[in-house]
Amino acid sequence: MIEVVIVRNILDDYAKASRKYINLLKSEVTFSRNVDQGLKNDVISIMWINDLSTKVFKAKCLGFLY
Repeated sequence: MIEVVIVRNILDDYAKASRKYINLLKSEVTFSRNVDQGLKNDVISIMWINDLSTKVFKAKCLGFLY
């Protein structure tokens, strides 16, 4: 999980330096089917982002369920 924390710190540093704050609550991520659910949960909780790799999202965007 250290990589996720590093990315989060980089985004925070960018926001401070540029005064352009990133709204992570509006940010989104999608995961491969092969990613462990525990890892997904950790990334989502550290980054405070939405998971788009759900069937609901796919149905909404593509018009059908898998």
